[in-house]
Amino acid sequence: MLTLFLVAAVVVLLFLLCRELLAWPENFPPGPCRLPVWGSYWWLVLRDRRRIPAALRRLSADYRTSTLGLFLGPLPAVYVTDEASIRQLLSRPEFQGRQTTVLSDTRTFGRNLVFDLASAGVSLANEPAWRRHRRFSLSQLRDLGFGRRFQPLELETAAEVSDLLDLMAGRRHDQKLGVIQSGTYNLLHCLLSRVQHQSEMSDPHAAVQSVRRPCDGAVLFPDATYRCFAAVTWSLFAGSRPGRASDRQLLLLGRRGRQNVLATDGTGNAIVQTPWLRHLSPGQFGLADFVQGHNALIDYVKQTFDEQLATYSEEHTRHFLDVCIKEMKKDAADQGLPFDIGQVIATGTDLLLPSLTVTTTALAEAVRCLVLHPEVQTKVHLEIDSVVGRGRLPTLDDRPNLPYFEATIREALRRKTAVPLSVAHASTAEATLNGYTLPKGTILLPGLEAFHMNPEVWGDPENFRPERFLDETGKLLPDRTLPFGGGRRECFGKTYARNSLFLFLGGMLQSFILQQPQSEKPLTLDGLYSKNFTNQVQHITFYCTSAKCNL
Repeated sequence: MLTLFLVAAVVVLLFLLCRELLAWPENFPPGPCRLPVWGSYWWLVLRDRRRIPAALRRLSADYRTSTLGLFLGPLPAVYVTDEASIRQLLSRPEFQGRQTTVLSDTRTFGRNLVFDLASAGVSLANEPAWRRHRRFSLSQLRDLGFGRRFQPLELETAAEVSDLLDLMAGRRHDQKLGVIQSGTYNLLHCLLSRVQHQSEMSDPHAAVQSVRRPCDGAVLFPDATYRCFAAVTWSLFAGSRPGRASDRQLLLLGRRGRQNVLATDGTGNAIVQTPWLRHLSPGQFGLADFVQGHNALIDYVKQTFDEQLATYSEEHTRHFLDVCIKEMKKDAADQGLPFDIGQVIATGTDLLLPSLTVTTTALAEAVRCLVLHPEVQTKVHLEIDSVVGRGRLPTLDDRPNLPYFEATIREALRRKTAVPLSVAHASTAEATLNGYTLPKGTILLPGLEAFHMNPEVWGDPENFRPERFLDETGKLLPDRTLPFGGGRRECFGKTYARNSLFLFLGGMLQSFILQQPQSEKPLTLDGLYSKNFTNQVQHITFYCTSAKCNL
C-alpha cells in the first residue's frame, strides 16, 4: 500500500512539475505547445530543419496569425510577420535589448553585456553600453566618411572595383592566394571541377586554389569579393588598404567569417537553448564552428591593433583605430567608464564581420538574380551605357540618374533577405504587442524575410521584378524594404553597404555580361542549403558567372 502511495505521489508531482514548466503565459500570443528541453523548437525542426525562418513562416500560417508565440527552450519568444509589428519590434525602446547566451559570451570574451561596458562592441551590447559605444563609433566613423559621401572613401572603393574587374577579365591573376583551406562547412562550390567538388563535399578541409577559373573566365562568388570589401572597411579602421600579399589571408578570413554566421540560425538554435550540450558534445550544434570563425576574426583585429598601437602618436590621428586608442588612454587616465582593448577589438569585429559576410553575400545574390533574369540585366546594361558610358566607372553621382538599376538592387535585397530574422531583440520589461502580453526577457524575432515575401504587400513576391519599385514614369517609389533592419538597432553600415553594392555591381555590369557556364549545375533563385539544421537559412552560395567582355 505504501509503495502504491509513493508511486502515485511521484506521478502527481511530475504532472504538476511538467504543467508548471510547460505552462503558457497568460495572454501570450498563440503558437505551438511547449515540449520538454527545446520547447517549441521541436516543431520548427519538424517543419523545416534546414531553413528555420521558413519553418517559422509555415507555423505562422498554420496558426493564422502574424504574431506567433513560442518557446525556445525555456525562453518565451514572439515572431511577427506584418510590417507594422516588425517596425514596432525594431523601434520601441522596451524592445531593444539583447539576449545573453553562450554565443554572445564567446563573442564578447565572457563579459556581461548588461553591467560591463568593456568588450561589448556595438551589435550585441545592452544599455548603457550600447548607447555609449554606438554614439562614439558612429560619430567618429562619420568623420572618416562612413555612412556619408566622402571622396577618399569613394576613391578607395573605386580602386577595389577596378581590381575586381581586372580579375574577372583575366588582366590580373590570383596566384598569390596559394592553397586556401575551405573551412569546416560543406557548401557547394559550383565553380570548381566536378572532381574537386566531390572531394570537398566528402572533406570539408579540401583545398581551393583559385577564385577565377582561367579556362573559361568563371569567377567564384563571393570568394572573389572578400578582399574587396575587407580592404575598404580596413582603410577606415586602420588607415590603409591591405596589400596584395594579404589576399590569401583575407580570403580565408572571409570564409571564417561566413563560417561564424552560419553556425547558428536566427533563433539561436539548440546550443543557446540548452547550453549544457557543449559539455557533452563540444563539436556539435554549431558552437565549434562559431568559435573557430570568431577566433579568426578576433586574431586579425588584434594583430592590426598591435601594429597600430606600436606607431600611435598623440599628435596625429590617422584612422578610427587611433581614435579608439586615444579613448582608451583617456578612460585609463580619468578612471572613468572603461573603454579597453576588448571593446576596441569587438568594435573592429562589428565592422569587419558584416563586410565579409552580409555585403559580399548580397552582391553574390544580386549577381545570381541577374544571371537568372537576363532581360533585367539587359535593361540595366542599357541604362548604365546611356548615363555613364564606357569611359569611366559609375560613381554615386550617377545614382539619381539610374533608377532602374537602383530598383534592381532593391529587388535583389528584397528577394534574398540577407538576415531573415534580423538579429534577435529581447524585451527589457513587460510589454504589450498587438493586444498580447510579452514577459520581460521575451526573444523578439522580426520576420524580415516573411515581410519581403508577403503577397499582400508585394502581389507576386516570388517573381524578380524591379519594376515594383518604380512608378508609371520610371521614377523610384519610396522604399518599404527592411534588408538591414530598422529603428534604433538598424545596421549602422546600411549606407556603406548600399553604396558599395551600387559601385561594385555597377562596375561589373558596365563591363560584363554575366552568365553561367554550361558545364555547371543550373542555378535556382532559392539557392542551396546546408543539411545541418543548426545553420542559418541565408547560406552562402558559391556559383559561377561566365564573364563576356562587353567593351
